[in-house]
Amino acid sequence: MFRIAGATNVGNVKEVNQDAYAVMRLETCLGEAAFAVLCDGMGGLDSGEVASCTVVSAYKKWALNDLARACSSGLDENELKREWSYIASMCNERLREFAEKRDARIGTTAVVMLIIESRCYVMNIGDSRAYEIGETAAPITVDHTWENHMVENGFLSAAAAHADRRRNQLTRCIGPLESVVPDFFVRDVSPGMVYLLCSDGFRHKVAPAEIAAIMRTGAEAMELESSLEELIRINMDRHEKDNLTGVAIAMAQQNEP
Repeated sequence: MFRIAGATNVGNVKEVNQDAYAVMRLETCLGEAAFAVLCDGMGGLDSGEVASCTVVSAYKKWALNDLARACSSGLDENELKREWSYIASMCNERLREFAEKRDARIGTTAVVMLIIESRCYVMNIGDSRAYEIGETAAPITVDHTWENHMVENGFLSAAAAHADRRRNQLTRCIGPLESVVPDFFVRDVSPGMVYLLCSDGFRHKVAPAEIAAIMRTGAEAMELESSLEELIRINMDRHEKDNLTGVAIAMAQQNEP
């Protein structure tokens, strides 16, 4: 029912890859599920890779240990939100304690996806994105950045906000802030649909139409990982400076087993 893949690269400039991810297929009493989590340790902060790995590990543990229980009486959307929010809050507290002991700053974004019973559940904090891919790559998530905050609230035009040096500052993340407030999104899925989770470095230098064309081609050829690697290469050839990570989940076509 699902094809899954993930790829990551430290990139052109940084010495450490602060991105982390996990993607898996799981059998449940409600049928096959696909689960993915991707985190981008915040650039410029100490131990960003510790933050991203901590959060990925926590959500992966939930998928392996708690998804079956959540499905046993029928998956409840509100309960799923509560559990994922609790994990984000616990990770936030853990990272704040870690940072305080070391007199450091530490943080990460997070985007989480579960596809089960023809439904797609997404949570995000920060500017790592989830895309639904058809003719173009349409973002499911909304970036928690200074730029987006200023535009959404009518404080600045899109052009003015994008030109400001503060545009990439995160307004929500896990680690530096006293509390975290995730966003949640739910979508119906159908055969042949492709979903992408990515860190911001993976998308900076490529247009949504490029992402869609390459990912659709990879899904049709059953070469999702090759498509992710190609997008990473394109970004790097265009001088992207950040770490680059992408995770893909493709629904089987109607006539596929």
